[in-house]
Amino acid sequence: MKRVVLLAVLVVAFLFSQAQYEKGSIMLSGNSNFGLNFGSCKVVQDGTSTKVYSYTKFDFGTHAGYAVIDQLVVGLFLNVGLETDKYEDAEYKESYTDLAIGPFARYYITDLNGFWPYAEVGFGGGVSNYKYTPDSGDDETDNAGLMKWYLGVGGAYGLTDNVDLDLFLGYHSDTYSYKADDEDVRSSDGDYKTVFGEFGINLGITVWLGK
Repeated sequence: MKRVVLLAVLVVAFLFSQAQYEKGSIMLSGNSNFGLNFGSCKVVQDGTSTKVYSYTKFDFGTHAGYAVIDQLVVGLFLNVGLETDKYEDAEYKESYTDLAIGPFARYYITDLNGFWPYAEVGFGGGVSNYKYTPDSGDDETDNAGLMKWYLGVGGAYGLTDNVDLDLFLGYHSDTYSYKADDEDVRSSDGDYKTVFGEFGINLGITVWLGK
């Protein structure tokens, strides 16, 4: 039993003894971001403001990676998005669920007194589900393929030996691909795609094993 305990202590000591961003370091959760938004859309015409719909939006993203060489981390990212829109003058609501996963690569450029600027790129795929819920009657759904890619720059500042405060500024692109379907609640005469592109800022936490 003592040998087992000693071995466990040695393993933990090894994991937390390597330098951060050094080859072999493990990123348990990198550049994680969490967002929960509530809001509404209004139309203003001739001095009159009319509320069109209210919405609730949730976003979560996380990374898990491994330093293949010093300062270069590769791994997988996962993004989940949920949104619900409730219209004021209509007896229905719409909801969207997105799930995307794919590889990413991040390179830490140099140490600036504890602050590490980095560059990152990622791409992946997934699915999107659209749900139409009337106040009466059956729900209707529609599915789409989702392709996502992003690139940008960021910076990491060590809060402790194994925890970084992480800021990322980048461009994100999401492409939704729909198939023609007579039952499609957003009916289309043929296959079509919608493409969204935006610049964004993510603030999160990176946790490391290996330092």
